[in-house]
Amino acid sequence: LFLTDENQSFRPFLDCESERRLRDLLARSAQGRLQWFPAVAPISTAELQCAMQETSVLFVDCRTAKERDVSTIPGSLRAGDLLTERAGVFEDPAVGYVVAFSTAGVKRSGQWCAHLMDTASVRGLPADTLRYKLRVYEGGFAAWCHAGLEIVEPGT
Repeated sequence: LFLTDENQSFRPFLDCESERRLRDLLARSAQGRLQWFPAVAPISTAELQCAMQETSVLFVDCRTAKERDVSTIPGSLRAGDLLTERAGVFEDPAVGYVVAFSTAGVKRSGQWCAHLMDTASVRGLPADTLRYKLRVYEGGFAAWCHAGLEIVEPGT
């Protein structure tokens, strides 16, 4: 089911239970990130939607190949491919944010961001720029889907 708002744009109709589960997911995501990866800055769906209107956002999928093969965020790169396919991404002024996501936006994406930050100097990455551009997506792919945003099947 979809509802239209005053601008005639479509948004998914979500029942109270779905909204409660999303709030719980976001709370657990934030709590886990603060507990395990406090240096990693988060970005919410609302902040992400604003950022996507103002600048280029590069998505990094930290999920397994099996999960990614089902669906992903359009244009996203696999976490293992970022530094080989887009080596200069953190120096690129056209890219506003590099946003890592996993299923719920906690462990895998947080670990990936934290590892990248910890190894920045060894990899020759600009640590200051990395801290500014790198974000973990709160709620991850589940929050993206919940918001009714576009998903794609890789290879189609």
